[in-house]
Amino acid sequence: MGNTNNYSNVLTFVIIIAFVAYGFYLIYLNIKRLLEFKKIKSEKFNYSNAYHYKDIKDWLIIYSALLVLLIVMFVKSLKGDDYYIIATYIFIILFTCSLMIEVFIRRTIVFGNENFLFDNKVIRYKDIKDIYLKGKFIKNYELKTYSNITLNIPHKLGLELISRRKIKGKKK
Repeated sequence: MGNTNNYSNVLTFVIIIAFVAYGFYLIYLNIKRLLEFKKIKSEKFNYSNAYHYKDIKDWLIIYSALLVLLIVMFVKSLKGDDYYIIATYIFIILFTCSLMIEVFIRRTIVFGNENFLFDNKVIRYKDIKDIYLKGKFIKNYELKTYSNITLNIPHKLGLELISRRKIKGKKK
C-alpha cells in the first residue's frame, strides 16, 4: 500500500509539470507568431498601412482584469495543499497571457497596394474568391481564396477590408 501513495505523488507531480509546461508552450508559440508577424510586416509592408481596430485595448483590459483575478485566486489557493488547483491556476494564468499576446496578431490587418497581411498570411486582393458574413451571434467574415486559403476575419476587420479595397462582400 505504501508504493501506491508514491505512485500517486509522482503522477500528481507529472500532471502539474505537464499543465505548467503546456502553458509556457502556448506563450512561446504566440511570441513566435508575433515575431513572425512583425517580420513579415516590416519586410513586405509599410508600417503606416497597419489598421488596428479599436477593441485591441478593450481585449487587453479584459484579459488584464482576468489575469489579476486569477493571480489573486492563485495566491489564496497557495494556503491549501491541493496541487491540482494550484497547477490549474498557473495554467490558466499562462493561457491568459498567451491570449494577450495573440490579440496583437488576430486584431490587426496590414494593407498593401496589391495584398494584405492577416494572421501571418499575405493574401493578394486578386486572389480573393469570396468573402461573406457568417454567424448569428458572433458575426465574422469568412474569406476564401483561389489558392484554397480560408480565413475567419473579425467583423470590423472584414468591413474595413471590404471598404478599403472595394471587395464585394455578401451575406450567407
